[in-house]
Order: sequence, then structure tokens, then C-alpha cells
Amino acid sequence: MKYEETESVELKGTVIDDLEKEVVAFLNSHSGVIYIGVDKKGNIIGVNDYDNLALKIIDRLKTNIMPSIIGLFDVNILTYNDLHYIEIEVASGIEKPYYIKKYGMSPKGCYIRIGTQASPLDQNEIDKLYSKKVKNTLSNMVSPKQNLTFSQLKIYYQEKGYEEVTSDYFLDSLDLYTEDHKFNYLAYLLADNNSISIRVAKYHNDDFVERNDYGKCCLIKAINTVLEKLKVENTTAIKITGKAERDQLNLVDSSALREAIINLFCHNDYSVGSEPYIIIHDDRFELYSYGGLPQGLTKEEFFKAKSLPRNRELMRVMIDLDLGEHLGRGMRRIMKVLTKEDFEITDNFITITFKYNHNALQMLGSKSITLTVDSSLSEQEQTIMDYIKQYKFIRRSTVEDILNVKKTRASEIINDLVKKQIIKNVGIGSSSKYVLCEKPNESGRE
Repeated sequence: MKYEETESVELKGTVIDDLEKEVVAFLNSHSGVIYIGVDKKGNIIGVNDYDNLALKIIDRLKTNIMPSIIGLFDVNILTYNDLHYIEIEVASGIEKPYYIKKYGMSPKGCYIRIGTQASPLDQNEIDKLYSKKVKNTLSNMVSPKQNLTFSQLKIYYQEKGYEEVTSDYFLDSLDLYTEDHKFNYLAYLLADNNSISIRVAKYHNDDFVERNDYGKCCLIKAINTVLEKLKVENTTAIKITGKAERDQLNLVDSSALREAIINLFCHNDYSVGSEPYIIIHDDRFELYSYGGLPQGLTKEEFFKAKSLPRNRELMRVMIDLDLGEHLGRGMRRIMKVLTKEDFEITDNFITITFKYNHNALQMLGSKSITLTVDSSLSEQEQTIMDYIKQYKFIRRSTVEDILNVKKTRASEIINDLVKKQIIKNVGIGSSSKYVLCEKPNESGRE
């Protein structure tokens, strides 16, 4: 196994004093990878004390480069033939020029990648980059509210094993403050209460069926709820074969859909007050993200999964909580399933269309996408009914997830359906679930 040094790959046998220079060069030009423990001929020679070395590299890059590059780089430890070496993935940033902190925005502090070299920028080039700098990022926009709480966010971090979530340092470490120590817009997105709407609408034969707003809470909670909702909607079709085996298909590739939803939230332009939204049709899912392509990223680079994160601060949090792949990996997974024709890219929007698998639709039959809408039921009750018709039963915990309600409210909705003799409880304790009543009631429901 050998590497080759290219415009996007830098090889280093050991950690060098000016490692920051190489990273800054990629930040100011295009994404790239630096390998530590690989000599200039491309041979893996490995490094000693690799765990401690990786931590020192992370600290150096976070401390010595400005503006903050949290969310724009990833440090991984790789192994080959019992040799350990380090991979530093770097994305191009949108807050150019990036520079080595101790030298400031000067030719000694600012570099760009040209061929296989990190070349200094002259002052005129630095000034041009600064004049084009994106000013409205999540970290420097002040939150419209300052009395924010973060109990939901802290729970997610605690569940992932993070400590010190009750300290003030925890909020500082996530870049939730502006330079004058006010809560920024990232803090607003991650707070327990905000005004961010996260809409998922459903249509049948182009007629409106239901609309849910999963927002007004910590964005991480909203993302998880939307993922669960689309997981339910992405119905699994099962066909029993003659050999006691079964074929199983989703309407669309579940892994690619998940990555696309995560990208939808991570790369939406929140700076103008617009939120992403999703529409479910009889034959497709449509995902809408506001903002178009980030400044400096071409369509060709986009489809090649080149990374230019619009919201690097949010990306960092999502990666912490296992909600995202770093630096274009998720996009590469999406492009294994979709084609360029499945994307519509304008100056203001990116629309991604997932067309349903024809074979899955045939296996499901028309019933799965022509669910009867009962006008006497609320939207929440209809959602539960749709779920049971597709999956034959539902549990109370599932009701909490797909409706984004607490345990008490989920129980109230279920009890109302039981009183109406629409569903009934079967099983005891942990095996308890709800199914449709076997006999029609007075309203003729099944």
C-alpha cells in the first residue's frame, strides 16, 4: 500500500513545526488530506505514541489557526501491517482567509495550496479574500433570544458519554458565544426553545394529507424526530419466496435517505431565517434546503463530494452526536444511489428527489400509498392508523417518536382510539402493543 503526493494529498514522515501552514493552505483553497507517518515516496513508516500525538495535533489546529476551524478538520488513526499513522482531513472553509494566529493576516500567516506546495499569499490576495469573506456565520450572528437553556442538548451529549456538560466550559467548547460573549445563532438553534419550524408535509394524489412541525426545540431533537418519521414513511416491502425466504425492499435506499436528511439540516442557510422542509408524495420524497451551494463551491465539485461546509459549527455538534459523516463521506454515499438529475440546484434552493423503487411499490401494492383518510380523526390519530395499516401494530414508544410527544400525551391519544373501538391492546408489559379492532364498529371502521 503506497500513497502519492498530489494537489490534494500531503505526505509527512513526522509531525513538522509548520503543520499549521499545510492545513491553512487547504482551508484557503480546496479540501485535502495530510498523512503523518508516510514518507515522501509514499511508504507507510508509522508513528510512535499515536493516540497522544493525535490529541496534540487536534489541540494545535484548534488553538493556532484563525478563524475557528472546529468542524472543518478531522483527525483519524489508521493502521496498516501493525503500523499506525495519522490522517488529517481538511475541508475548504467559507471564512477565508484562514491564517496562523501568531502571524495574523499576513503573507507569513496565510497560505494557499498550489500543486503539492503550501505557497504564501501576498497582501493583495489576502485583502481580496477578506473582502469576499462570508460575514453571517452561525458563530458570529447574535441569537434573537439570550435567555436560552440547553437541557435537551446536554442529555444527548451525556448519552454519548461526554462529561462536564453542566459546566460553563461545555457551552464555550461548542462555539455557542460571539466574541463579546453573547449567545450566537448556533446556540439559538440548539436551545430548548426557539422559533425554528421543521416541517414535514404529506400529499396523496397531490391533495394535502398531513403536516407536522417538529421544530421549536433543540435542532438535534428535531433532526432525530424527522429521521424517525421518514424511517416510518420509507415502508419496507416484504415478499415471501417459495423457499421459505423473503425479499425485502425499502421504497428508497434507507442509508442514502438518512445521509441526505442530515445534509439537509447541516448545510441549510439559517442566516436568512429559512428552514429546510420535506414533502412526502405517493411516488417520491422531496427534500428542500435553503441557500443553494456555499460560496466557492461549484456544481462539479458538489457532485464529486468536495466538502465546503456552510455551517461548520453545527457539523461539529452533529458529528459529536453520531448524526453525520465528516467532509463529504455522506455525499459520496448519496451519489451511489442518486444521479445528477435527482438534484435541482438554484441560487436559493437545493432540492433532492428520492423516487420510490418500482419493485418495492409492486411488492407493497396500492394499499401502502393509498391509505384512507378518515375526516373524523385528528392528524395525530390518522398518523397512528397509517402506521398500524403498514406495520400491523404500534407500541406507545413508537407513538411518542413519530408524533414527537411525551409519554402522557401518547397515552391520551392511544386511549382515545381505544375508546372509539378503533384499536385494541394486546400483550402485557414490554410485549404490549396496539392493533386494529377485528370487527367494524358503528362507524364502519376496521
